[in-house]
Amino acid sequence: MADGIKSIKLLHPDLVFLDLNLNDGTGFDLLNSLDPVDFKIILISAFDKNTIQSVKLSGMEFLTKPINPKELIAAVIHAVYYMRPR
Repeated sequence: MADGIKSIKLLHPDLVFLDLNLNDGTGFDLLNSLDPVDFKIILISAFDKNTIQSVKLSGMEFLTKPINPKELIAAVIHAVYYMRPR
């Protein structure tokens, strides 16, 4: 998580692919450590479909492992053209 925070602060990305299960915390912990979160986010995890639906209702894209290439492309297109930074 610390490396992710450091990289985000250094690089100022427009889009971050964020796994929810990190070695030293969660993706949500990482997001809570940043202020502001001025980039778009595509969450990645192995959670079940119910979790995915609740995350998508919040406006975020969510990919499950293993990542389906067509879903990846759709998520990136949605993030680039339709999502607002958090």
